[in-house]
Amino acid sequence: MKEKSFESSLSSLEKITGRLEEGALPLDEALKLFEEGVKLSRYCEEQLNKAREKIEILKNCDIPAEDEENDENEDIKNSGGAIAATDEKKPKTAKKKQKKSEPIDEENLLF
Repeated sequence: MKEKSFESSLSSLEKITGRLEEGALPLDEALKLFEEGVKLSRYCEEQLNKAREKIEILKNCDIPAEDEENDENEDIKNSGGAIAATDEKKPKTAKKKQKKSEPIDEENLLF
């Protein structure tokens, strides 16, 4: 089997599956098709695994989103081409100030 694209290999596998499911093939031809189908299936699975690995690598990389890149380019353009050193953006966390509880003035309550 020569190197094909994933899509063409999948299409060939679907055609082979259809022919085998019809059940009208002589045994020798059915076995040859089955063997070709197994090869195509393994190739497709290998290509899918490679794609999954690439996706995992990309998900774990710190690649700036397109909007962030455009913002950075706009900052550089507005600064006349000078690149200013900036601190790495860190997520802001809200800190609650604890208030001391004050005694309740029961005489001034409405209810």
